[in-house]
Formats: sequence, C-alpha cells, structure tokens
Amino acid sequence: MASEADASRRTGSEGHGATSLSRRARAKHYRHYAAEIRAIAEAKPPGAIRRQLLTLAGQYDVLARMVGQPRSRHAASRKRKLPRRERAAAATL
Repeated sequence: MASEADASRRTGSEGHGATSLSRRARAKHYRHYAAEIRAIAEAKPPGAIRRQLLTLAGQYDVLARMVGQPRSRHAASRKRKLPRRERAAAATL
C-alpha cells in the first residue's frame, strides 16, 4: 500500500499539482474540468443543482481564460492597490 507521501510525489497533471504546470497546461486542465462539470450538469434535471453546476463550469472557463492569457496582459488588467499612506497623499493633491 502506498503512503500519502508517495501519492503526493506522484501528483502531477493528473492530480492537484497544477501549480507546477505551464500556464497553457493549467488552462487546458481548467477547460477539461469545465467540460466534465457541464456534462454532469446536462445529466441533471432542470433545477438549482443544474444551474449551480453550469455556473461552476462557467467559472472554470473564466479561470482558464485568465490563466491562458500572456502574463503581461493579465498583470496590466489588474489595478495596483496603493498602500494607505500613498492613498492619503494622493487624496490631498
């Protein structure tokens, strides 16, 4: 029987080691999750569970797009939050 340490060392693209994958590989991984969740949702009868699963699949699609963007585009789209002192100084100008 394999120990937990052995199992965690083997974790890669099949497990939760997504942080060690390239941006493109992570985006592909998230798109795959979205497709799986969407398939599960389609098998459910219309209702709250189905809507929640479809929402979750959509969130994975958004995550895949964010991760798949070139780093400079992703960083440029985020606003830098100024420290409190700098905000106060800017407000007095």
